[in-house]
This record gives sequence, C-alpha cells and structure tokens, in this order.
Amino acid sequence: MITWRIPITCPPVTAETFDPIWMEGKRLLIFKLHGYPDDPNWYGLDQSGQKPIALTPDLVRKADLTGAIVVAIVCYGAGAMQEAFFTAGARAFIGSAEEVRARESRPGEADLLVWQFLKSLANDPQDLPGAFASAKDLYRLSLPLSEWTEHDQFTLDTFMLITPKGGTYA
Repeated sequence: MITWRIPITCPPVTAETFDPIWMEGKRLLIFKLHGYPDDPNWYGLDQSGQKPIALTPDLVRKADLTGAIVVAIVCYGAGAMQEAFFTAGARAFIGSAEEVRARESRPGEADLLVWQFLKSLANDPQDLPGAFASAKDLYRLSLPLSEWTEHDQFTLDTFMLITPKGGTYA
C-alpha cells in the first residue's frame, strides 16, 4: 500500500541546504525539477524565477537509498543523476533522457504517467516492469482519442524504467 506524504522540498531547497539523509529510508522518491542536456545537476525554481541547483550527483551518492524507486519528472533526468541513484542503492529509476512534458501550475503529461504508475504499483509492488507497462496502457486509455496530442505520445515514447543491472523498459 502506498501512503502519501507532504513533499519535503516544497518550497524548494538548494544544494547547499539539501540534506541527503532526507532521502534515506524512503521506498519511493519523486522529483519534479529542471534538468539540462549535458548537465548532471537538477535545478529548482525560486520565487524570483531563478533556477538554483537543487540536487547534485554527489549529494545523491551520500545517501543510503537501498531499495528505493526513484521517479524523475525532470528534463534530461536520466544519465549522470540516474547512475548516482544506482550507486546509492536505488532499485529502479523512472525518467527520460529527453525533454519532459510537465507543467508547474497543473498536472502535465509526465505527471499523469507517474500517477498511473503509482496506481499500478499499488497492485503489485514487486513487478516494476509490469506496473510500468500497465501505467502506459492506462495512460492511453485515460484520454479520449480526440484529446490525444503529440505531447502524450512523446511522453510515452521517452519515459522509461531503468534498473541498476541495465534493464530498460520503454
């Protein structure tokens, strides 16, 4: 059973104030931040519109994330940061190596896919590939064909489940 908690990093924190111990002991970590190509860091958004560094691979590697599932609603989130989560012991990483379709003011395509994944995961927490495939199927079925856009297809095409031993499920 999945229990919901209030986000611990809202309002956003910076890498200077982020304590890696906050991530320890969690079975599920969800990040909704900003990422850029060829940049291993993830960025927040402060009230002035600036994007300070919120999380670095070094901070992630300092935490014991044994068995955690990491979900990254972060543009270009897969890569160096994904490897840092695996080094820290994460069981799986869900994210994209591309731009992510998410919105700050309302749920975007990536948010809806993650919601479907969480619902599917609740049915069988051990079958991550099955839950991920089911989430994509549920996402497809949740929208009337008349409302389907290229953003929906792009999200389904680019989000993947990755495991530390190299398993990739698209």
